[in-house]
Amino acid sequence: MIIHTRNLSIVSLMIILSLPRAACGLLSMEDVRKEYELAHYEKVVSLGKEVLSLTPLESGSEVEVRTLMAFSYVALHLNYDAEREFERILVLNPDFELNPVFTSPKILSVFESVKEKMRLLGSGKISAFDNRKAALWSALFPGLGQIYKGEKKTGYAIAACEVLLLTATIYSHMNYASAHDEYLRSVESEEIEANYETYNDWYRARLMFGGAAIAVWVYSHLDAALRTRIPKNKRLRDLSISISSNADQVSIGVSVSLPKM
Repeated sequence: MIIHTRNLSIVSLMIILSLPRAACGLLSMEDVRKEYELAHYEKVVSLGKEVLSLTPLESGSEVEVRTLMAFSYVALHLNYDAEREFERILVLNPDFELNPVFTSPKILSVFESVKEKMRLLGSGKISAFDNRKAALWSALFPGLGQIYKGEKKTGYAIAACEVLLLTATIYSHMNYASAHDEYLRSVESEEIEANYETYNDWYRARLMFGGAAIAVWVYSHLDAALRTRIPKNKRLRDLSISISSNADQVSIGVSVSLPKM
């Protein structure tokens, strides 16, 4: 069997060129730093991931790469991803701190929220459930996000309330439709007036129950999305629903007290 050295060299060169630069030893932390200095934040993230996956790094070097990635995520308005990087940094170095003189307030805010969350996790005051998943479950149906987080009593209560309100909304709509048909078939003036009152009552009832069902959905979604990610004294605090009606219209107001972010 004859092996052509020239062909083998060409194939080897093609394989090397097809490999990521980090695998060839051509990509380093310095490349990540340069891209960050040039404000190429998307490039910082992609190169950082490449360095972390293919280049063995010491703990201090990994912290630096992840810090630049976290800063870049904040600049790209991807705070959730920035939080994940800060969490990994604090696992590697629990004493890690940012210099408030040289760090933007926006980055400091994200970092401090992660520190507080990890402190509460360590003390057992909150659980490590993914708030994105909890919010998604509550968006599908109120109460499911709370059940996902282990707050079963609260979740079941919210879900039961939503079921009752939706049932009342559907029932009101069916009676509204029936009363509307009766009103259109009315001939005598007294009959017209009576059927109109019935039709209007069911119309307002449908609005009230439907508005209340929407308010419960909003509360459940915000509660699932926010409550375990912030300190207890800054949680979602209050939900109030106001309903008023007169002969001409129904007004529904929803007031939600949100924490200062």
